[in-house]
Amino acid sequence: MYPGTSLTVDGLNFTGITAINNSLPYVVPVTVFPNPATTEVNLIDLPKGAMSIQIKDLTGRDLKIIEVDSDTVNFSIIDLPEGMYYYSVQDENGDELYKGKLIVKN
Repeated sequence: MYPGTSLTVDGLNFTGITAINNSLPYVVPVTVFPNPATTEVNLIDLPKGAMSIQIKDLTGRDLKIIEVDSDTVNFSIIDLPEGMYYYSVQDENGDELYKGKLIVKN
């Protein structure tokens, strides 16, 4: 038995190797402003490999997909009703690199 692989809690003995995989795809947060927003939104410091940004409503329905070609994106939200939305920064495979919340105020 290796040191640290056994744990006793309230008379129950747990043995084995336990690991936590808490890898974050992108540690430095994307900057979103203004948030709340009224007409347009800026996202800066997008992670390397970012190809698109998806805007979803609270039910998960896709509302907008914005193509990314640099580490900064600006897009209009005048077509979105007032409320809270989720945004997701994705790579070319559709894997999520970063996500957050966006509030629209009209």
